[in-house]
Amino acid sequence: GYPRSVLAVAALATLARLAIVWLGLPETRLISDDAYYYFVTARNIAAGAGPTFDGLWITNGFHPLWLLAVIPAFWLVPGDLWWPVRSALSMTVVCDLASGFLLHDLVRRHRSPTIAAAAAAAWFLLPPTALLGLQGLEASLSTLLLLFLLRNLDGSASQSRVSTRSAAMTGVWLGLAGLARTDNLATAGLAVIVCSVLQGADRGARATWLRLAVHGSAAALVTAPWFA
Repeated sequence: GYPRSVLAVAALATLARLAIVWLGLPETRLISDDAYYYFVTARNIAAGAGPTFDGLWITNGFHPLWLLAVIPAFWLVPGDLWWPVRSALSMTVVCDLASGFLLHDLVRRHRSPTIAAAAAAAWFLLPPTALLGLQGLEASLSTLLLLFLLRNLDGSASQSRVSTRSAAMTGVWLGLAGLARTDNLATAGLAVIVCSVLQGADRGARATWLRLAVHGSAAALVTAPWFA
């Protein structure tokens, strides 16, 4: 379980962010202009017009996973201007909550409980992490999926032999992170390659190449529908 202090800070930060969202404060100050490309496109898809921003031309100018996440809000309440937007921002708050717990777990594996609690508290309380999600973009979802990827890589480092299932899950998380933000495929993909090579130093070249092949195949399967 988590220390009570971490749970208390997480609850306080989450409730405060949800209050900010549903009081409408981000709508005039925090939401990025780019977020409305998502919201308008999601509204058009929910209305049956397809992935279009202006209602005339099809667009792929978005990161697909976040768009898919916000479509249901516009489908459920099509006539409301702000309820879908606030629902989308609430999803970013939930993503940030999960990210804080994942960060705590990652730090706790390698440092003391005090340092892990301090890292989680910093994540929940510092303004930049709140602004990460309240802009209405894909950053919170992308961060969450990258943390899942890091947790998987960290777990595989302790394995004495190559686990095909673990290697496949690394590829799945890499693919999902790429769907959340396309440039993650390059940056996180490079990190996966480096980690695989370093972890495979004492296991032989064959094991390293096998792991990289499984990573790449799984990531390609996850991202294939978008690139197709």
